Amino acid sequence: MQKTVSIVAVAAACLLCAAPAFAADQAAPEKSPQTQRCQDLIKQFKMQNVGHIERYTLQQAKRKIFYAEKMCQSNPKNGVKTATEALKDINVRPRD
Repeated sequence: MQKTVSIVAVAAACLLCAAPAFAADQAAPEKSPQTQRCQDLIKQFKMQNVGHIERYTLQQAKRKIFYAEKMCQSNPKNGVKTATEALKDINVRPRD
């Protein structure tokens, strides 16, 4: 009986030690530089004061940014290109 309890205790201890390590590996996948750049451009767009932009131009730029947000995950190169275009539409120079 005592041998069974010891085996169960060791197994439980192993699971408790392994769970945080597994969670840490799953929690923070690294972002590629293109993905990070794409997200930075989107953030830059959202921080701009767009009150002086023509309504039609602003709508087009917002559509591009919406599309760029989706593309950042699946095709970051295309997302960067689209976000850059959206910034240029509202007369903002993309940050390097």
